[in-house]
Amino acid sequence: MELTNAQKSKWRHLKADVLKRPFTAFGIGLLPADIDRLFYGALPTIRELDELGRRMEELKEKNVQRLRPTLTQVVGHRGSAQFAEKIGTDSMSIKYIIDNRYKKVPSHELIAKIEIYLNYLCDYEISLEYQNEARSYFLTKIEAMNLKANAIATDVNELPAMVIKLQPFDKKNTSYGYRDRWAIGGLFYKLDKSIAELQALRLELESVATNLIDSSLYDPIR
Repeated sequence: MELTNAQKSKWRHLKADVLKRPFTAFGIGLLPADIDRLFYGALPTIRELDELGRRMEELKEKNVQRLRPTLTQVVGHRGSAQFAEKIGTDSMSIKYIIDNRYKKVPSHELIAKIEIYLNYLCDYEISLEYQNEARSYFLTKIEAMNLKANAIATDVNELPAMVIKLQPFDKKNTSYGYRDRWAIGGLFYKLDKSIAELQALRLELESVATNLIDSSLYDPIR
């Protein structure tokens, strides 16, 4: 029997999931011969489509149940809103996973985002299905950190000109005006700001480095 338009749409979505995350093919039990036939040849039968759809839901459910204890412990209800904002979803989606009361199994996209950010927070082991997305995430993080580093460098490069302005100061001279006091305050503000931003950037860099670089090559100095 030929697939209906709704079934063809379901197959297109399932196929897109597998093409985006090749390891899901093994997770749902597809053999190389099945992949050649279904992805580069004929459409699946209704029975095959239903079976593959069921297996895909089971795979997602397995990954959700694996991450749920860590999500509960590390994030919990109190941190769900902030965590959801970080990964670009709503807090109820996170709470439903924590409480195990979602009506529909979360999408691969949401599961991947949660796993990647848990990995960022507490070295959670990312599922094989989402390794490619994790790599892409970290490359995006590197680009963002590069922009932050350039912004910090711009501030730091302004410090020498601000430091040199201290030369004329003398405790015996009490005639300094608003501009002079601003120069001193501005110097220490920019210095403190740069230090804080560098410390935050270091933590981000360390997190990314531990995910991308072999531990034998990376030994962060404390």
